[in-house]
Amino acid sequence: MKEQIEKIEGLVVDLQHEIAVLKTMLPADPSVEPEPIVIPPSGLAAHYLMHDSSCTYKNATSLFYWSQIEPSPGQYNWERVDNWLAQHEKSLLQVYLHTTAMTGGANFHVWQPSGAPVPYKLSSHGKIAIIPCYDISYLRTLQMNMIRAMGARYDGKVTGVIATLGLDGETQLAKPAEGVDWIAACYGTVANAVPHRFATRWIPETLTAYALAFPTTPVFVNMAPGGTDMRRKVALQAEGLGIGLKNSGLWEDANNHWGYNRQGEQPTWEGWDDWPGEIGSWDPMRVFGGQIITESAYGAIYSVEQARDVLLAGLVYHPTAMVWHKEFYEKIPDWLDWSEPYLGVTKATTPGAWWRKRESPYPFQKTSSKGGFSGHLGNFEFWLRREDNMFYLAGGLGITPATLRILHSGTVKLFGKTFAGEGWDSLALSLMPAAFTVTGPVDFVEVRYA
Repeated sequence: MKEQIEKIEGLVVDLQHEIAVLKTMLPADPSVEPEPIVIPPSGLAAHYLMHDSSCTYKNATSLFYWSQIEPSPGQYNWERVDNWLAQHEKSLLQVYLHTTAMTGGANFHVWQPSGAPVPYKLSSHGKIAIIPCYDISYLRTLQMNMIRAMGARYDGKVTGVIATLGLDGETQLAKPAEGVDWIAACYGTVANAVPHRFATRWIPETLTAYALAFPTTPVFVNMAPGGTDMRRKVALQAEGLGIGLKNSGLWEDANNHWGYNRQGEQPTWEGWDDWPGEIGSWDPMRVFGGQIITESAYGAIYSVEQARDVLLAGLVYHPTAMVWHKEFYEKIPDWLDWSEPYLGVTKATTPGAWWRKRESPYPFQKTSSKGGFSGHLGNFEFWLRREDNMFYLAGGLGITPATLRILHSGTVKLFGKTFAGEGWDSLALSLMPAAFTVTGPVDFVEVRYA
C-alpha cells in the first residue's frame, strides 16, 4: 500500500510540474485563443552554406550545441553565437540537443546542461544508443527556458531560426543505426513513454515556445522524416503557429517523395487533416502555403549535372531559401548564382520561369493498406509546363520582353529559328507569348524576363 501511495504521489508531482510549464505558454486571458504568428517579410531569400565553421561564406546555418550555450541550468554563455553572427551577413540559427554521433561506443550524443535528467541508455542486439528523456517534464522545462532566453537575445537580430526538435534537429527522436530501430527499441524499457511523449508533448511545446520567443523572426521546423502521421501533425501545427517548413533531405529523387491513397490520389492541403493515405517526405512542401527551406542531404555528389539536378529538384517547390553542403558551392557556383533570384518569389516578382526534362526512377509502389509512394513523377517545372511540343507559362506570366534559353541535344526549332547540334542557345524576344512551340530534343527551357 505504501509503495502504491508513493507512486501516485510521484505522478501527481509530475502532472503539477507539467501544468506549470503549460501555463507559461498561455495568453494573458486563457479564455482567448492566441492568434497565429505570421512570419514577417525579411531578407531570408538566399543560398546558405550548411554549418559553416570557417566563416568564409557570407550566408550560413549555425551548428551550436545546447550544452555549449547553457553549461548549467540558467547559466548562459552567448559568446560563440555572438561571434558567429558578427561574421555572417545572413544567418540561420539552430541549437542541437541530440545528434548522430558515437558516444563511447554508443549511438548518438546528447548535448544538455549539467543537472538535466540523465539520458536513457538502451541496449538491443548487442548495440547501445543514448536517448534524451523527452518524457520527463523537467527536461522540457529546461528546453523552454533556453528557447525563451535565446529569443530574448536574438529575436530580430538573425535572419531565421530552425526550431530543433529531436535527433539532428528533425521530427524524430531516433533513427535506425547499426541495424537497430531505436524508436521501437524504446518500448518495454525505462524509455517506454518516450515515443508518445515526444510526439504529443515535446514537439508541440517546443514549436509553441519558438513561435512565442521569436515573434519578429522567421521560424522553421525541420520535418523531412517521421512518417505519414508525424508529417501530417507537424505541418498542421506549423501552419497554426505561422512557422515555415524545412526539408533536410534534398536529393535528385527518392522512393518516398510523394504519397498516395488507395485510389492513387495525392494529398491536398484542404484534406490534409483527415487524409486516409500516405504522405511522402516532400508532400508537405508541395501543398504548404507558407515559407519553405530546403537543405541538401548527406551523400556524394559525382558530377556537375547531378548537383544541378539536385538544385532543380528543390527549386520546383518555390523555397524561400536553400541550404547546401560545401561541395555544391564547389561544383555548381554558376547555377547557385543563376537560381538565387528565383528564391522567395511569387508570380508577380519572379524573374522568369523554367522547365527541365526528366524521368523518375521510382514509379508508384503500393506499400500499405492506406496507399503507397513514388518519386517525383514528371518533369521539373517552375511555372512552365510542356505538353507534346507546346510550352505553357503559368497564368499571369508572359506577354513581355524576355530571353528564351534552351539546352538541347540535337537540332531544335522555335520561333522560326533553327539551332543545330547540341548545347546551350538563346533567343531574345520583344514579346514573350504565354504559349510557344519547340520541336526537337530539348532538355531545359528558361524564359527570363528582360
